[in-house]
Amino acid sequence: MSKLHCKIYFQNFTLLIIWILILIFITEGIFRLCIYLKFIKYPNIKEDEIIYRYSGNKDLIYELKPNFSSVDGMYQTNKYGMRDYKYSLTKPSNVIRICVLGDSVAFGYDLVTVEQTFEKLLEVKLNNKSKIIKFEILNFSVPGYNSYQEEITLKEKVIKFKPDIILVGFCLNDDTYTDGYDELARELSPYSIGSKLHSKLISYILYLCEINLFEKLKDMDKVEHFFQQLSILSKEKHFDLIVLIFPFYFENIELYKYKEKHIKVYNLAKKNGLKVIDFMDIWKDMDYREREELYLFKDPMHFSFAGMKEIADKLFNYFVITYNLEKK
Repeated sequence: MSKLHCKIYFQNFTLLIIWILILIFITEGIFRLCIYLKFIKYPNIKEDEIIYRYSGNKDLIYELKPNFSSVDGMYQTNKYGMRDYKYSLTKPSNVIRICVLGDSVAFGYDLVTVEQTFEKLLEVKLNNKSKIIKFEILNFSVPGYNSYQEEITLKEKVIKFKPDIILVGFCLNDDTYTDGYDELARELSPYSIGSKLHSKLISYILYLCEINLFEKLKDMDKVEHFFQQLSILSKEKHFDLIVLIFPFYFENIELYKYKEKHIKVYNLAKKNGLKVIDFMDIWKDMDYREREELYLFKDPMHFSFAGMKEIADKLFNYFVITYNLEKK
């Protein structure tokens, strides 16, 4: 190839790169204009308003910020990054410490305050019942977490608090890949990714790919591994363990499409020697209108205050009988 041809080739290649860059900037500009004109829903939220941060553990992906308080005061975290009250790392004497692992269902979603979560309702009921022993219930739940992330949380965070009992709130999508920030932060996800990529368009495309692809990928092997680790650690660290299976809303138990999955999770837990409470079995005989009140409006996954109270009541009765609290 002659020098002239090389020069022409180089000039054409350079022009192509320039035009591609110009096209990218124009597309980005049009996209941002569509956001400005509200043709595309893309929130403008400041980083200090986001409850999440990227985790130092790349497998955990993200976690709750410690000492966070939302603008409206609905969501607050303690210094350990839990949506909970202040607790010491060292367990006080004469205290039974219960730790909860879960996702947005156990975390408490939408207008459910921390005081209205089943964890805090149960804590109050147990402490009112027991005259001698005090109960602490620590909520390590994080929206969007799956069983794999909960296993990491168990090993890296929960064990340090020396729990006597661990409750695992199993949601029926805990076998899916995390979608990064899930329900509470789906609208924040483009912003949080964009803050690293500096492109709202690319972050939005990644966000759409994320929620349309990852949630369809299921891996029950991770759930089984989690249950195996729970079983092993419960024996090593001497804590009791209960898996709580939370159903999606169903109007008719016969038409409920997740019944087989309940059975599969139940059998996996039992196979590993874990105690199980399946709320599908507890609620299946309710009138569907009564059961509907247990969930947030038009939300088949997350519980209302009535649902949280129902869970707390059932767990309280279970604890009174199982741990003989009548005499404590």
